[in-house]
Amino acid sequence: MYALDTIFGITWHMDKCIDFYERILGMSAVSKSPYWTEFALENGVRFALHPPGDDALCTVNGGWICALRVADLSEIEARLRECGIDVSGRHQIPGGEVITLSDPDGRPVQIMQQF
Repeated sequence: MYALDTIFGITWHMDKCIDFYERILGMSAVSKSPYWTEFALENGVRFALHPPGDDALCTVNGGWICALRVADLSEIEARLRECGIDVSGRHQIPGGEVITLSDPDGRPVQIMQQF
């Protein structure tokens, strides 16, 4: 049996991404460096940022989309819009609602609330 331990995105803009995830999304970094910045999520899962360097770590022909769960989607959506972040139309998904936006590297990020 597997358990998710870490999900990380390759970033070309570490400082901008740290600012985005901390200031705009309200996440707290547990460690920061130019090579690895990590945020703690519930259930011990780690969400991190890493600069490019190893071709094996750069995705081509697809990739993953990170979906972050929040308790109040309306609150985060309002904060994103106040910060000038382009947010896609809110829509229903099985068991909840979701919005989609892009981080400073252009990666899609989904924010969802479960019902």
